[in-house]
Amino acid sequence: MRWAAFAVLLCFAGLVSALIPSWVQPGVTVVYDGVGSGIQNGQPVNGVQTLITMRVTSVSGNTVAGTYNVINPTIDPSIWQLNGQWSCIDGQACDWRFWVDPTNPAASVKGPHGEPYTEGGPVSYSSPLGGPVLDGTHVLYYQNADTHVEYHLTYQARTGLIAAYAEIYPSQLTYLYFRSISADLSGYQPPSQPPAQPAGPTGGGLPCAGGLILMGTLLFAAFGKR
Repeated sequence: MRWAAFAVLLCFAGLVSALIPSWVQPGVTVVYDGVGSGIQNGQPVNGVQTLITMRVTSVSGNTVAGTYNVINPTIDPSIWQLNGQWSCIDGQACDWRFWVDPTNPAASVKGPHGEPYTEGGPVSYSSPLGGPVLDGTHVLYYQNADTHVEYHLTYQARTGLIAAYAEIYPSQLTYLYFRSISADLSGYQPPSQPPAQPAGPTGGGLPCAGGLILMGTLLFAAFGKR
């Protein structure tokens, strides 16, 4: 079976004031399940499944750098996989990010084209693909009634770890679900809450914040063979 090429855009943006959680350190490795499909006549088509691994290699000031590996778990990695490097500078659009600032989440991320997120409050979370259940999760969202574009970012309020991300377009769906992390976050507590920031105007975009999450634009195509 041949998988159609599928583009996944993951770009999170933030403000200069965003903080990188102290658990984001060299050696930390985070794994996500990724699924996506096109939409035709209201039905998903050309589905793609991926396993995305991100590893931090350096943290210096407001800059985090690392490596990524993307494979299709239904295909032999020797046939197809994607590897590369990423870097993320707080306050700028960045590639491959898996955290938000737990003290000011909505200010630390924006949509792919600079859209502001709205805090949606507490939500329950469990991965439909077998990943762990995370407690204390909240959601950030962006919705555009005219274009029918939606972004939903679920994060653990205590740690800022991104649990899930959904990007919904009339012609395409993309979902990420947390699977594992090498760091022990059980005792992590965020720093003191900063003064509240005024909400920005409603717009459209994806989180590419200097301290945000998964990162930038990754265009990947997965092909399988009979």
